[in-house]
Amino acid sequence: MTDPLSANDNYFATRHCHPQWRLVLSALFDKLLQSVPQAEARLFLHQVGANLALDLPLGAQDTLDTLQAAINKRWAELDWGFVTLTSTEQYLEIRHHHCPVPYHQGRVSDAAKQSLAMMLEGVYSSWLMAQGGEPDVQAQCVSQNDDVVLHYGKQNQDA
Repeated sequence: MTDPLSANDNYFATRHCHPQWRLVLSALFDKLLQSVPQAEARLFLHQVGANLALDLPLGAQDTLDTLQAAINKRWAELDWGFVTLTSTEQYLEIRHHHCPVPYHQGRVSDAAKQSLAMMLEGVYSSWLMAQGGEPDVQAQCVSQNDDVVLHYGKQNQDA
């Protein structure tokens, strides 16, 4: 029988989200997303992310490379994976690799992954605003597959 976890999933299941927290966080995120409208959950999780960004300041960064290095230093301190930043004409792509998503009974918690993506929207929005970004521009999650992918740019605000 084939292992139901991909190599990436196996990394998450064995390395990230300490076992003592897996069930608790899965239950917390499940209940949060079931109990309140998504807009309220997103607002709450954005604020959690913004608070995390305040606790993990990056300092002023002059280039995309130094910004990426500063962010990765912060994520390494927490064992929260790493990020790659790619500038396009329309937006800044933020690709967060190896976000510590809780697993329960060998499966990723979809509610936890969705909740962590909302929280990362708040973290990256706050960090980018501190780098000189505009307050009305927010990072928006566009994919939560193996990586959490966010776009940061004005065109995203119409969606």
